[in-house]
Amino acid sequence: SRNCAIELKKNHRAESELIVNNATRISRRQFPIFDAELNISDNPTFPVSIQDKTFIFIRLPEEDASSQLSKNDPHSYLYSAVRTLLKENDLQDAQTSQFIAFRRQDCDVINACCCKHYTGHLIKDHRNRLQFGVGDKICCTRNAYLSELLPGTASPSQESNEREASG
Repeated sequence: SRNCAIELKKNHRAESELIVNNATRISRRQFPIFDAELNISDNPTFPVSIQDKTFIFIRLPEEDASSQLSKNDPHSYLYSAVRTLLKENDLQDAQTSQFIAFRRQDCDVINACCCKHYTGHLIKDHRNRLQFGVGDKICCTRNAYLSELLPGTASPSQESNEREASG
């Protein structure tokens, strides 16, 4: 799977300052700042327009065994919320939309929903193996340098750590 991903050195999006500030807050174990908060119930519809918002906190209900949605799938609230969000004008373009999740299992749900929406295919094959393709947009658990993930290469952060350890 080498050479199939692009490492972005800079974020040139208009709201990048808010994203960077919130990433810093998250790394310091502080709660991010949102410009809107939405509560989702069994029927995920968004009563307010989100088109002028850049960082929206979606509060999902606790998984409830008596709920019709959670009986079928424990991640159904998240999938349903993402699917509803993808209908918004600002999230129609895969190049400009962005989701942030705090748990790996949430990333998997977001990837499944977005891949189906943007490219029309599922993320797992008949053997339940991940199957991403060219042009797929994925959500991962944390930021990382691609060079850190490839064997035999050292990223700037690795080189710095090695110098500190030997010096």
